[in-house]
Amino acid sequence: MENIDNVSVMARVKEPYSVWRKILKMSKESNKPVRSFSILDVPDAVALRVVFSARKLTPDEPDATTQRREREMCYYVLELCTRNWPETSDSRFKDYVKNPKENGYQSLHYSSRKRWRGT
Repeated sequence: MENIDNVSVMARVKEPYSVWRKILKMSKESNKPVRSFSILDVPDAVALRVVFSARKLTPDEPDATTQRREREMCYYVLELCTRNWPETSDSRFKDYVKNPKENGYQSLHYSSRKRWRGT
């Protein structure tokens, strides 16, 4: 953690309206009735968000070097997540670090499934 300037780990639960919209979309795409889906079918109903910035290792370290280290740390955090929440047949991964959006947005999106109390 000595290379991290600051870090924030947050959990978020998708809002009911967003869950409902996602289920409607899944129903339409699969031609299955809405009632055949539950919140357990929504891959990102619960999410973990990790936001951090790297500390410069020396005062004169170029910004590009710090940013490169931040990108490498992103993939390390992804590795930690995949160890705790292994990939499943319906896991998804989006790499906006390697392929940033046009507006500059960069992040990694990984989804997996975890059993909760037997469900």
